[in-house]
Amino acid sequence: NVILAAEQAASLYTRAAVRVIPTVSIMEGYSALSVINPGISDIDTLVDNACRAARGVTGIEITRAVRDASVKGVKVDCGDYMAISRGAITATAGDAAEALMEALGELSPDDYELITLFVGEAVSDDEREAITELIGDKYPDWEFTVYMGGQEVYDYLIALE
Repeated sequence: NVILAAEQAASLYTRAAVRVIPTVSIMEGYSALSVINPGISDIDTLVDNACRAARGVTGIEITRAVRDASVKGVKVDCGDYMAISRGAITATAGDAAEALMEALGELSPDDYELITLFVGEAVSDDEREAITELIGDKYPDWEFTVYMGGQEVYDYLIALE
């Protein structure tokens, strides 16, 4: 509904050319923004590049369950960490790093060459260093960038391209 509302608002506003990049996750939005080049003056090219980038990313969110649940056959206990990708729980574990590595292990490494990791506010420096080392060791061919995202709900946000 948000995308439809944004598109309708864009069509109603006549004082500027407003375009909507239809993203459905934080990582899609990040990827769309990452390709915006201020030197491109052709708005159609800019929008096409952003849309293509958003469609080409796989996002993974690592968060902690706040209650017991069963979602599409996946049982999650309160306090477990979950990896969520494209609206589905792809891994559960006792700690965030284990959930992240399990989620990455479900993917085909040959499909990606770039990983961007946003570290949440609850992650200690030691935990960040440990997960960075784990990912670097397991996926040495990937270009790897880490940002201190400071997000509250997600220990890690991951964009794979």
